Amino acid sequence: MGYSVGGRRKSSSSSRNSTNRNRSSNNLSPIAAVTRAAKKASVKAATRAAAKSIQPNEQIVLPKTLRINSNRSMVINGVPISKQDFVRIVQNYSNDPDYQKNFGQYAERIYEICARNNINPMLAFAQAKTESQFGASVPTNSPWNYWGLGVENDSQEGIEFNSIDEAVDCYCKTLIDYQTNPNSIAADYSSYYAPYNKHFTGDVSNVYELFSPYMFLGYTHNGTMWYNDEEARYVRVKEFLDTYVPEVGCNHGQYDNTTIEEQGAYVVYYVDNVIIDEIENTFGDSAFVKTGVNNQGPARYES
Repeated sequence: MGYSVGGRRKSSSSSRNSTNRNRSSNNLSPIAAVTRAAKKASVKAATRAAAKSIQPNEQIVLPKTLRINSNRSMVINGVPISKQDFVRIVQNYSNDPDYQKNFGQYAERIYEICARNNINPMLAFAQAKTESQFGASVPTNSPWNYWGLGVENDSQEGIEFNSIDEAVDCYCKTLIDYQTNPNSIAADYSSYYAPYNKHFTGDVSNVYELFSPYMFLGYTHNGTMWYNDEEARYVRVKEFLDTYVPEVGCNHGQYDNTTIEEQGAYVVYYVDNVIIDEIENTFGDSAFVKTGVNNQGPARYES
């Protein structure tokens, strides 16, 4: 949800809303100066640029983990699971024939491409579920685009890939771009939310900032979101906030604009309850590092 190289989100577990963040005249930030139209037009170009800007053999020093909270961090730039374990877990995740056809049979290739890019393959797994239900809901023009790459909200098209290999590689390079490009969409969102939410620092130094481009709450409380909990369904933004993010104290009318505080709180909810939960429930705690434990990587972002 949210426009970005990450593109389509389907709220908490998924949502579809408008492409750019809502900004009324009294909550504009300098980051918001770029027009909505210009940003919308740049989505696919930004995705392609991210994928092309990083060559396969280029050596990029990145923090191995990004902070979740003061107690632990998530392994982002590293492969904390063996190929054998990853393939076994992914292929045993579901016996559904469509899952095996769309995703399970490619487990080894997904692992190898993530490892080549030094990206945790568990992230690719979790986001493939969130963005497309492992390929069950993909852009109309790109059946391999399991990660919603370049899909603008309110659009059914995204970046076209000729194979799952191309799609996984672009996904990995997108995460690298978010961490290395000061003009990336992740940096934009990070700066936008930082004054209003303690989880954002403005410099893409934690998992909330890294994944912030993958979701946007929507412009108004009357907007609809595709929410996938026990039963996949469309819900109103206000209903979602009242039910799942009550801490923001939503007391707005259904036609009121969503606030930056609500938008930021949704990002945190999404990361905690979708990405982190899916990885933890599927793979255990091997993707995480307790604060203070040396994990053999370069500098880590932790509090």
